[in-house]
Amino acid sequence: MVYANFMPGVIGAVTALMVVSFAATWFGAPNASAMQIFVFCFALVINNIVFELSNAFHGAMLSRIAPPSRIGGLSGLAFALGCIPTRCERQQRILTGERASIKSACFTRRG
Repeated sequence: MVYANFMPGVIGAVTALMVVSFAATWFGAPNASAMQIFVFCFALVINNIVFELSNAFHGAMLSRIAPPSRIGGLSGLAFALGCIPTRCERQQRILTGERASIKSACFTRRG
């Protein structure tokens, strides 16, 4: 494949952009100004785009790190490991009795 040597660089650039866009979501706070809300929404759009790009490039490189008979298992394992933080958060909400709603997640002050 001609572009195979560029994959690690592209994944690195996409990952760096993802880190910056995730950091920009910090501006989505209660009582934010219109500009902060715009930055937050723009960062969410960029997050979705770079996440999907990263997902596609990582999927394309699976054949380099696993034999064809193990690609499905490795892909499933990566997906399952990616779901762990969500499961842990849900379990914590269940144990603490906190209701999982947008209002409680976005509009309550903590600390």
